Amino acid sequence: MRRVMFVVLLLTAVALLLPLFAAGGCQDLTTTAASGEPASAGSDQTTTTTGMPESTSTLSGPPTTAATSTTEKPATPSPPPQGQTPNNPPPAPPAPPVVTGLTPTSCAIDAQGAQVVITGTGFTGVSGVTFGGAPAMDFHADSATQITAHAPVHGPGTVNVRVTTPGGTSQNTAADDFTYVDSSQTSFPPMIATVINHYEESDPHLSWTGAWFPVQNANDSGGYVMRATQPASVTIRFSGERVSLIGEMHEYAGWATVTLDNHGPVNIDFYSPGPLYKQVIWESGSLSPGDHVVTMEWSANQNPASQGTTISLDLVAVFGGTLQ
Repeated sequence: MRRVMFVVLLLTAVALLLPLFAAGGCQDLTTTAASGEPASAGSDQTTTTTGMPESTSTLSGPPTTAATSTTEKPATPSPPPQGQTPNNPPPAPPAPPVVTGLTPTSCAIDAQGAQVVITGTGFTGVSGVTFGGAPAMDFHADSATQITAHAPVHGPGTVNVRVTTPGGTSQNTAADDFTYVDSSQTSFPPMIATVINHYEESDPHLSWTGAWFPVQNANDSGGYVMRATQPASVTIRFSGERVSLIGEMHEYAGWATVTLDNHGPVNIDFYSPGPLYKQVIWESGSLSPGDHVVTMEWSANQNPASQGTTISLDLVAVFGGTLQ
């Protein structure tokens, strides 16, 4: 009888426990054990996990955005240098000048200011003429192939006449040899030295009319120059053998007209691609003895390459005479 009752009780216990196992009660018990808290009988148990939810994905790289283009724009090309277009290379530098001849090829050592005509090529923008390294007393580029210069005093011997332009300085050749001769030791005919008097733009003998204005510039003779960009003129009265007008040349310069003793006018061009100072802008050539009058007047005309119409006068050189 006792065995029968034990079996009945065992079956009853199994019958009571089976629904719990079927409903996941074992999982609840396991979860409760993991949390360290007892489960209350008959209570609803919520399972808590400590990992990331299944729908969450963590990426180690930066987030990407749909439909976003990562193609970089090409760099904007820099504009070409001034004077150069994309399809053309920059202009070639000018060639150095070349001296091909001198007339005359010699003078006496006491012939101060002896006139020498230099022929050659590349005489554009001439900035200097030297005789054996000594600067010419003055010079004028008559054209791209001829310069008229006046030789400085020098000891006896042969020297090289060199010309300097933006393209460089002429090379030493036999064609540029110039000889100073000691007239006391040879039969070389002596030459009378010519006295050259220089007058600054501030000299009271110069007669200015119109819109001239003074400009201070350390590159000019005496540190000043007179300029005009509107109607203006200057009259120079002198007695002498020759006269030179000296001024500036640059890219903003224009034309002037010059009359000599009521002859002319002739146009003179002050233009140069770059600034040049103390340049002989006009020379009279040899004159008969006596009094002369030169007038230089502003002109509205200009070189096609120029960006302005400025003219200037820095210095007046009178050969064998003085201003009147």
